[in-house]
Amino acid sequence: MEEKTIDEMIQTFIDNGLDLSSFKFMSDYDKENFFMMYTDLFESMMKDDDDYNFKITEEKDLFITLNQEEMFIYVTDDYQTLRCDLCGEYYDKNNTNQILLLSILFLTVKELKAMIDLFAGEIIKNMENRKSGKFTKLPKSFSGKANYLSSKQESIMEDIKKARDKVTIKEIK
Repeated sequence: MEEKTIDEMIQTFIDNGLDLSSFKFMSDYDKENFFMMYTDLFESMMKDDDDYNFKITEEKDLFITLNQEEMFIYVTDDYQTLRCDLCGEYYDKNNTNQILLLSILFLTVKELKAMIDLFAGEIIKNMENRKSGKFTKLPKSFSGKANYLSSKQESIMEDIKKARDKVTIKEIK
């Protein structure tokens, strides 16, 4: 397979988008969290004098402005593809604002993948520990603490019920 330059890869992304199916996005909530990651990473990399702005659309997609350069990032309706619309209509490899906007987007995807891989690794490790019997029994002290907490919870619920019975609502005229 032929090696692509970074500029060719960026152009391919702009033309075709990026496959998000491995992340299993299921709702607008997933999009919002992804774009929150992007904006947090973006802000952490900006200087005080940089002029930038974010706007979340009604569809929960992201419109970004950086020093007069605009970019619209969105996830397709099936939550499978990340797309980008450069409002200047074309990718200019000499435009440092475009490069910065896109680089932070790719870093966000890479960070999300690293987080998921780390989380999956921990789950696998915990499953292996359970198979080995390491966590099959709870300590005896746990059951005593659980019973104590349960009785406290019941007491708190009784106090709440009593307080509700005592409260009267007066109409303000």
